[in-house]
Amino acid sequence: MTRALKRGRRAAILLGAVPAPGLYSAQAFAHVKWFCTNVDVSSPPLGLRDVVSPFFLQICLGFLILVAAGVYVDCWIARLWPRSLSAGTRLQWAEDLLVRGGIAMYCVFLWNRTAVVPWGHAGAILTPELLDHDRLVGGLQIAVAVLVLWRRTCPAAAALVALLFGYGVARYGIFHMTDYVYFIGFIVYLALTAASSRLRAVRLPVLGATLGFSLMWTAVEKFLYPQWTAQILLEHPDITAGLPVASVIVIAGFVEFSLAFYLVTGRGLLRIGALAFMAVFVSAIPEFGRLDSVGHVPIIAILLAIFLRGSSPMHDALRLRHGGPAANTLAICSLYLVTLSVMIVMYYTMQLTAVRT
Repeated sequence: MTRALKRGRRAAILLGAVPAPGLYSAQAFAHVKWFCTNVDVSSPPLGLRDVVSPFFLQICLGFLILVAAGVYVDCWIARLWPRSLSAGTRLQWAEDLLVRGGIAMYCVFLWNRTAVVPWGHAGAILTPELLDHDRLVGGLQIAVAVLVLWRRTCPAAAALVALLFGYGVARYGIFHMTDYVYFIGFIVYLALTAASSRLRAVRLPVLGATLGFSLMWTAVEKFLYPQWTAQILLEHPDITAGLPVASVIVIAGFVEFSLAFYLVTGRGLLRIGALAFMAVFVSAIPEFGRLDSVGHVPIIAILLAIFLRGSSPMHDALRLRHGGPAANTLAICSLYLVTLSVMIVMYYTMQLTAVRT
């Protein structure tokens, strides 16, 4: 058997293991920067030639086929059972409860060691890794937890979250904070909570889109800074199931990127995609503990709201209205490749800019 055939067969075996969430979930979806001790965003990422290796291209092709199959089935579901796509605004009260309740609970966990996690005594700016010793930060976050309880005070909560996010940018830089674009989604969501019903309808699509971007961004980070994920894998060797660390990192990155991409583009299978994401986040908790469970509260809240709502006008806008399943599959697969390429280039560009400033 030739070397090329062996490599292709090996890639196929690894790709076939992807649907088993227990294999890669803990490593693939735990936020690397929360657990890695050698994170240095000023260090140069892996070169593009090393990132786009033959193995990378093989796995990319495999996931592109999976995405194509998913989109094709998705289109038929949308055509045959259109009423199953979305709950519309009928359950908006439940979405509000999930999103606002989730952010309130998370902000309480961040304050005064409530969650008994490592960052409690020092304070953290919205996320576990952005440590800050100013007690005012904790006070602002507990104020957010209180303000989101009433619709009329949600815009004030949005202003405080914006202030905290801006403070994070000032302390850690825009490149570092790009991991957490979904907090901008929370800002928009809370700011529009007291607005007209027409404006309230766009809140969840914006929140879902920002979450999708954040998760795709951290997936690309696995490709460009594989040493960060490798440290976690070496500390938790059971996650790899005996497979090469470098291979697991690439596959994990594509699992995360593909599911996040589907959060933005899916329709008929969108709820299944949201459930799959929740399953892998929850399955990471036994491996990584309380820090992981608390840190992902806002993300799980968004995923639950997406599961409840289903597709939105944003998802409809990404489909060709007069195109059949084949045309839409081709269009979405092209968008998948463009999105992956643009985000890799964007990551390189922003990292280089951050180092020079």
